[in-house]
Amino acid sequence: MARKKKLKKHQLAYSWLRVRPKLAAALFIIVLLILYLPLHSYRAYSDTQKFKQTKAAMDAVYADAVASLGRPDNVQSLKNCSKEGGINPKTICSISINFIYGLSAESQANEFISKIQTIVAKNGHFKATQKLSRALSDTLVFDSYSHNGMDKYSGPHHVDCSTKYTFDTPDEITLSLLDSSKHPFEVFFSCSSSSVKAIY
Repeated sequence: MARKKKLKKHQLAYSWLRVRPKLAAALFIIVLLILYLPLHSYRAYSDTQKFKQTKAAMDAVYADAVASLGRPDNVQSLKNCSKEGGINPKTICSISINFIYGLSAESQANEFISKIQTIVAKNGHFKATQKLSRALSDTLVFDSYSHNGMDKYSGPHHVDCSTKYTFDTPDEITLSLLDSSKHPFEVFFSCSSSSVKAIY
């Protein structure tokens, strides 16, 4: 008897869905929205906090670099979000600080790199994900040399970060020097991560 009653209830439920398919679909969508909206809001808030903390950590590294190396000739900060990917693109946001010094020789640039690596390590928010550069790499490109180095880190909340070093390579230098007789040494410190929405 109990089994017949249970079967009857399932038949009634199926009959209700068959008779009112539009209402059932609307209820299903409402349930999904109720579950989705709070989760989306939380993730958006979490992403915003992630980038705020990353920016604060990067600013601290830059401030320590200025205290150790002196004030640079020029500095630029950028924030950007863009869609990346083909069929199902995702939002990638990035923040960066790049600054430039006028130096006398490549050996001085290598000394600066070592000091910056120490500053980043002492900051405590960035963990190296590969072996750090010991010095600039000199690469022959056509009839001239490029002088570059790069270190990669995992930043706050596992954000992907890197420091790119460029010395006396005009085609890759983006900032200007105060004294054009010096050799440019530019540091590009950047972090990026996916986000549920465009923060910047």
